[in-house]
Amino acid sequence: MTAAGVPVYTASPSDAALDVAVSHALLRQAAETGTEAMRVWTPPPALSFGRLDLLRPSAERAIAVAAASGLAPVRRLAGGRAAAIGPGTACVGWACPSPEMTGMQARYEALARVLVAALAAVGARARIGEIEAEWCPGAWSVLSGEAKVGGLAQRVIKGAAWAEAVLVVDGAASLAAALDLVQQALGVPWDPATLGQLSHPGAEVTPERTRAALLDTLAAERPLAPHTSLPAKVLSRAGTLRVAHALT
Repeated sequence: MTAAGVPVYTASPSDAALDVAVSHALLRQAAETGTEAMRVWTPPPALSFGRLDLLRPSAERAIAVAAASGLAPVRRLAGGRAAAIGPGTACVGWACPSPEMTGMQARYEALARVLVAALAAVGARARIGEIEAEWCPGAWSVLSGEAKVGGLAQRVIKGAAWAEAVLVVDGAASLAAALDLVQQALGVPWDPATLGQLSHPGAEVTPERTRAALLDTLAAERPLAPHTSLPAKVLSRAGTLRVAHALT
């Protein structure tokens, strides 16, 4: 945190693997310098594969299916299973210095609190939980009605942690269709109907409004220093880390 507040970056590279690498670079920076940083952004179209997905025998086929669907296949920085993201989604990430490899529960709770409050501000009722046969299953899913509209994940390294969340604001049908093809290729059972979105007729929500609400909610908790561009140092390091996340 600087004297002006915690840096929060709203820019996103158009290259999906580089976008993941930016978050990775902020995590490494937090571990090495003790510098907290955040991101609030909309990512480029991608299919994020988790470690367990990539260990499956049919992983290479699933990667090819994702690419053929128009979603860049990338290796996730944090968390579990395959997830489809793109222009209709909004993300928030937090690089948090952590001398001890503890505090995961507290970070989940803090990020979940921000998400629920921000979504309430745009008129969306959300809760944290888990539903059967959901995409990227986990206890820290963001639910609206009977569908999963987002999820939280973490990556912990020596000296720091990265906590992040993705919210599906609109475009759920196309994301579910692409993800279903990938899940079939992986041999992972799920119910495409579990992939929901925040925006509905009569209650339109946009990624822009969602990002603004996330920034406002975060700013109510701590001083922020918003940046519309990424630092050259972060981009340079992300360029080096990109290879760890590119799958094609």
